[in-house]
Amino acid sequence: GGVPLADRYVVARRRRAAPGLPEFISGWTGPDGRYALHLPAGRYFVAAAARFPPALPAAALRPTVVHAAMRELDILTDEAPPRPPKEQE
Repeated sequence: GGVPLADRYVVARRRRAAPGLPEFISGWTGPDGRYALHLPAGRYFVAAAARFPPALPAAALRPTVVHAAMRELDILTDEAPPRPPKEQE
């Protein structure tokens, strides 16, 4: 399992290495890390990003198969969750 990340968005491409913007881009994730991205059934390479436009290396895009009946997909990243603010003394 992982930690939900806020203020990210999810991208999906049909090919791992492709020029330009990804074919599919979600809105920003909420505080709970949830996002909405409507994809037709098929094979994709997906990732989450914190900046737009995404500057994701091809290795960051993970292969995923989307089935017609799917309603949820967790995107795992190597990104560390944000640290809580330090308490002031």
